Amino acid sequence: MPVYALESGAGLVIINQEPTPMDRYAHTCIGERAGEVMPRILNKVKEEG
Repeated sequence: MPVYALESGAGLVIINQEPTPMDRYAHTCIGERAGEVMPRILNKVKEEG
């Protein structure tokens, strides 16, 4: 799925505690647990939106 996103011009954000093979293609890598960081990201988006 990330490859299709990149091929269509989308930005790629990877949220994972460990490095992944796709990290080198990502626009942003967040080295945390997705379940912990996603609520903080969504709250920030809501504040700014």
